[in-house]
Amino acid sequence: MAGEAAAIGRVPRAQPRVVAWFRRHTFEIVLILPLVAYITVLTVAPIIDTFRISFSSPAKGFGTLDSYQAIFKDTVFRHAVVNTIIVALLSLVLEVSVGLAIALTLHVKFFGRGFVRTVRGSTSSGRTCPGPRPEDGGRCSPSPSPTCGKCSPS
Repeated sequence: MAGEAAAIGRVPRAQPRVVAWFRRHTFEIVLILPLVAYITVLTVAPIIDTFRISFSSPAKGFGTLDSYQAIFKDTVFRHAVVNTIIVALLSLVLEVSVGLAIALTLHVKFFGRGFVRTVRGSTSSGRTCPGPRPEDGGRCSPSPSPTCGKCSPS
């Protein structure tokens, strides 16, 4: 029996899923590595370094919160934070209202609407109704668009 086991050899173990996945996707991983390195070096590393520097103090060394205490007591900093919040909220309201106005304008039928939608990059309002289909027994789809014109309400 021992001779038969030696002749057969060791039965290969199934590889863990992670290792098998990495072996299947080696080429894709190699292609992504420059992007990961770029993001790490130019984005993540400066953020980590900024936090490291923010906890250091020239007088006491590393690991103090004196810088944060000083900045939160400063009235100029508080005014800057309030102004930043105001600008962010105003820009958000402006962007949403202009976007809604454009969407409502393009929803109304007018001459050149198809051209404007094509130039804008969308040909439909998101809901399409193909009209009555033979595979549905000549009926419209279960949720037809109310502005379709091809389907009559039942």
